Amino acid sequence: MARLVLVGGGHAHVEVLRQLERRATTSEVLLISPDSHLLYTGALPAALRGDLAPGAFTVDLAGLCHRARVRFLQSRVTSLFATANGVAVSTEGNSYEADVCSLNIGASVVPDNVPGALQYALGVKPAERWHQLVRVFHAVSAGEFGVQPRVTVVGAGAGGVELMLALAAMVREPLPTLSRGLPQSGRAHSRASSRSAPPAVRAELSIVSLSNQVLPSMGSRASAIVTALLNDRGIAVRSGHRVTEVTPQGVVLADGSVIPSDVVVWAAGVSAPTLLRHSNLLLSDGGFLSVDETLQAAGNMPVFGAGDCITFSAAPTLAKAGVHAVREGPVLAHNLFAQFSGNTAMLQRFTPNSQALSIVDTSETRALLHWHGVTIHSRWAWRLKQWIDRRWIARYR
Repeated sequence: MARLVLVGGGHAHVEVLRQLERRATTSEVLLISPDSHLLYTGALPAALRGDLAPGAFTVDLAGLCHRARVRFLQSRVTSLFATANGVAVSTEGNSYEADVCSLNIGASVVPDNVPGALQYALGVKPAERWHQLVRVFHAVSAGEFGVQPRVTVVGAGAGGVELMLALAAMVREPLPTLSRGLPQSGRAHSRASSRSAPPAVRAELSIVSLSNQVLPSMGSRASAIVTALLNDRGIAVRSGHRVTEVTPQGVVLADGSVIPSDVVVWAAGVSAPTLLRHSNLLLSDGGFLSVDETLQAAGNMPVFGAGDCITFSAAPTLAKAGVHAVREGPVLAHNLFAQFSGNTAMLQRFTPNSQALSIVDTSETRALLHWHGVTIHSRWAWRLKQWIDRRWIARYR
């Protein structure tokens, strides 16, 4: 019996599981993930604000595996060794032999090469960091960091902008509306906080970026719109600065200056997952899995990959974005099934789209849409994003 091992429960792998649910396969399939649920990153700002119920922005990996007749193992893969004939996958307690292996493990959000970042900065991944971020943002809006808390977001791409604007909206909104995005303990705390009627919070919000403009990948018009929006909401924009250290007191910049901060959130790009350093796979210069247009690992190994953990050898500068992982899912599923059946000549090619639709949630029921040079900031764009996000999540329920 052939064995397929899926490492990681990312956006592309849930599509593989969905297609397995529809297929009658005699192959043994195993999904290994440290998290029991996939957090849909596109809906995280809405979840932070409490616009979504706790389970409305996640995919139950164990449930999806059960429907697809796939074994689910909640564990962390620690090493991987591939040959032309198979792959040895090791977890924290066991090892597994695979005929074919696929990696959809995302990337590290908080870097390990910036002193203090791992210790003192929050991130949106993995799931435990996300829940910590929700609790801290709620505590900030509830006044638990004082009436003038200082929050700094590192990174002015789409993720950093969305998080900062979500927090700005949370600070202004009545507390009871925030509890819907929290775990049970957070909701109980919200009710207690609302009864105590804390004083109004006047947060000092800062966003710092190495780039000289916010949203650098979306063009000058998008940057101008969001810069004006950040300024209008009282958020200090520190562009053209590199962060060299994060301390308990704040963020240290390359010029020696310090942004005093009670809370630091890291949203400045991604770094390669550590698992890849514990493998014999060919990696890109940045340490990501190098794949060809069929999503197969370089060197003709029986390994495939998708999402932020990969770099295309033909398009090494393609941005790490969830939209690519979503689009890679159907191609990955087809190619894994073709590899299993021995029809390697039938492998499909994935064509990255650098002009893919981008929608940035700017809170307060508005979003910034950017597509093929067209930029729109409107409620209509926000409603479109809500529809896209809800449709994607519903597909895997």
